[in-house]
Amino acid sequence: MSPADSGWQILGRGERDLPVSPSLGTRAGAMPEASGDSSSGTFGRKIMNWYLLSPDCIGLDGHMTTSESGAPILHVIADLPADSDLLQSGGCIIATSVFVDAIKGADLSGYSVEDCIVSLGDQFMEGYSENFPLPPMRRIVIEGTPFDDDFALDERGYPIVSSTVVQLLNAFRYNHSDTVVMFGGEAAERMIAHRRKSYK
Repeated sequence: MSPADSGWQILGRGERDLPVSPSLGTRAGAMPEASGDSSSGTFGRKIMNWYLLSPDCIGLDGHMTTSESGAPILHVIADLPADSDLLQSGGCIIATSVFVDAIKGADLSGYSVEDCIVSLGDQFMEGYSENFPLPPMRRIVIEGTPFDDDFALDERGYPIVSSTVVQLLNAFRYNHSDTVVMFGGEAAERMIAHRRKSYK
């Protein structure tokens, strides 16, 4: 099931294609404005928008294997070019090394970084290999708590990220057509607190 099936608000689609949760506010444009911590809420802390991401899939075959040193490592078979700096394969999140360097420098929480192996699949070799070389990539292991850390996962494995992460993505290549605004503004703060409890 995609985020579109969850009832959240989807950015960058036509009005009739936008299912809206009753807890959400106004509809947004194609690229989300990650407003960040701009106002204080009823619990005495600043409010942050949260976003549900659905990164493009670079290849369906993403699986764990063993490196030459004997350590476990993610092996991705790329079927398509890396049109975004944040991607997924086999339920795992991968990113270009330049984007990983950016999040490392931004003091973000809820993730760790691992090496990964990216091989070119038959489909890639037949249609893209000469014109679309793959950049160096790393695996982002998301391990944070939703609505507390900058990186976390929802119950279906989709990334929940803070507005700080979205601000970084806006400076890189990322397809926001399926980005979902989960919460934003003081009116939604109690809903955030309720959902935090459900993830404990």
